[in-house]
Amino acid sequence: MELQFDKKGNIVRLKDMCEHVIGSGVLYYEEYLGGRLYALTAAHNLYEDGDLFGVLRKSIYVEVYSYTHQCYEPITIRNLSDSVACSPKKDADFAIIVLNKVDVDSINPNLSTIQIVNNCAETKSMLLLGFPKANNHKEVLSSNVTRIEERIGEQQFLLNMEQGIANFYVEGYSGGGIFVENRNK
Repeated sequence: MELQFDKKGNIVRLKDMCEHVIGSGVLYYEEYLGGRLYALTAAHNLYEDGDLFGVLRKSIYVEVYSYTHQCYEPITIRNLSDSVACSPKKDADFAIIVLNKVDVDSINPNLSTIQIVNNCAETKSMLLLGFPKANNHKEVLSSNVTRIEERIGEQQFLLNMEQGIANFYVEGYSGGGIFVENRNK
């Protein structure tokens, strides 16, 4: 089964101030957030030294897809430490970048609604979305992945990419999100 998802609307590309791609992220919004919107990503994307978590970047660009202009447009986060909550640990590598909804709406006013799930034990087929090195981080790529092992006692599971490709291919997917089908919607 191949899952379908709008590959551009909710997936963001993260860049450092020299415009090097540092990872991917997922835009998340619910009405109760009011004027805020979240970009969910991997914490190591936001650190100069990656998963050593020693030096938080001062500023980054969060690039959102504009359907009007058919390209990614940046939102500048000038003081990252004031706009992020993160867990800088290898086993809990997660960050939330707080964005102004007005800024995102000016680029993409029609975000898809997504739900965050913490248990997908019944799900075998998933879709990995992000900006991998395989295409020079230019466009969102999707890869169908299958769960092959769940680590008991840990909030981790191993995935197998159906393409059977090397690590080079997946570098850059960090923070991009794994999507599962919601059979109720």
